[in-house]
Amino acid sequence: MKTRAPLHPLAVLLPSLAAVLFLAGCRLTPQREAKLNLSGIVNPQPDQKEAAALYTELGGDEGFFQTAHYLYRWYLDENDFERRDLAFQRQVWLRRLQVVTDENDHSRFMEVVFPAIGVTVALKKTDYRIPELKLDVKSNGYRVVRISREPRDASEAGSYVRLAFDPAALNARLFRERFQAQFPSDELLVRMRASVAKQVADLALPAAPQGDKTVYFAPVHTVANEIWAYWEEGRLLFRFTSDVDLDNPALWSRDTLDVAIYDIVQQTVVSHEEKPGDDLFLTRDQVGRALYNCLVLGKKTVVSSD
Repeated sequence: MKTRAPLHPLAVLLPSLAAVLFLAGCRLTPQREAKLNLSGIVNPQPDQKEAAALYTELGGDEGFFQTAHYLYRWYLDENDFERRDLAFQRQVWLRRLQVVTDENDHSRFMEVVFPAIGVTVALKKTDYRIPELKLDVKSNGYRVVRISREPRDASEAGSYVRLAFDPAALNARLFRERFQAQFPSDELLVRMRASVAKQVADLALPAAPQGDKTVYFAPVHTVANEIWAYWEEGRLLFRFTSDVDLDNPALWSRDTLDVAIYDIVQQTVVSHEEKPGDDLFLTRDQVGRALYNCLVLGKKTVVSSD
């Protein structure tokens, strides 16, 4: 495992999706329209087969809800509901993305757009091999890669499968399940605690608090292959992520885990405009979301100093 220079705290908050994922060579295929609600595709007709297949590939009802739930917990705020475009409020757009990759990379990419609030979610289903590690890297489903904001126009809809859903039903379920939390398995939690202890030791902080370390782990989402943790005494946030599913034992025997560490005292700003282009800083909003997930919804654990 290795500690890298901190990346942007939430990959979800990078402003330009096109600059990162949708490189030259990316081909988009126009799609057809279909209808769905939270109980699934409603009697897809022959011309809706592709829409049904794409929705199923996303993970069906559960994949759709988990994507929305991740946005709800980590990204959306009151401004999104106040500024939503009512003409699009019952729509979600999907499309596959054909991205130029290495010869042995068979990963799949998908884009999910909530046009009413101008939020675009890029997802990746990882499938490639690292020859030097003799490791096949595969995810069990699609995982969030980036989330960006950009206003949407009706003229863009023809490039997507346009799915109609019931926003009231979705919002009701999101509200009902706003406190539900899934945590790493006990086995994974033990590994994460050990990793936090190692990362702290590697930092060799000159004034590091002595004694046991109180660490809070945020709930995990199947659609986002990341784990957030907060070390209370040191006021440090940790973000663990990898292309390998974090609950895959192979991850812990290979050097494939990325760890970003943030000092929330020194690395917090009001806006990224204060330090444009510098990924070492978090905004107060980002820190607040991370602390809410760790401290309010998270699981407390103590890492022994022994």
